[in-house]
Amino acid sequence: MKKLLIFCVIAATFWACKDEAPVRYTTTSAEIDQVKAMISEYEKADWEAWMSHFADTAEVFQNSVNSVSAAEALTAHKAGLANVSDYGFRKDDQFTEMILDDLGDTWVYFWGTWEGTLSANGMKLEVPVHLAFQFEDNKVVKEHGFWDNHPMQVAVSEAMAASETEGDK
Repeated sequence: MKKLLIFCVIAATFWACKDEAPVRYTTTSAEIDQVKAMISEYEKADWEAWMSHFADTAEVFQNSVNSVSAAEALTAHKAGLANVSDYGFRKDDQFTEMILDDLGDTWVYFWGTWEGTLSANGMKLEVPVHLAFQFEDNKVVKEHGFWDNHPMQVAVSEAMAASETEGDK
């Protein structure tokens, strides 16, 4: 009995002294809440609020290996949205998670389906989107965005060709 008691005390001591590893993956965090807010602000075209999440030195990579500033990314977003009458992300298939990678960097990943309606002809577009945001001190310091621009380019080209054909009549 004495040996069992000593064993239990030693085991409890080791158990109490174990290091708690940081959470590597989660679907709830302040950073995830920021990304969800950014998605909402993008959908409402609340660009001032959207920009407030970025560090001054943030690098943004949108379908490119070359980075731009957050302000340049904003200009690109606005230009891309000039051809649509409404847009947003489908609510039923969004997924967001945060990871702490092996380097200690905090990343939030977002997957969703962007939907929009082309202004020129009412054509509906659906585009799968993946976004990755690296956070430092509660600010986005790096964003990688990946989506297929081809459906939008084809739809805009077709709408322009149709309007030119009608103009010739």
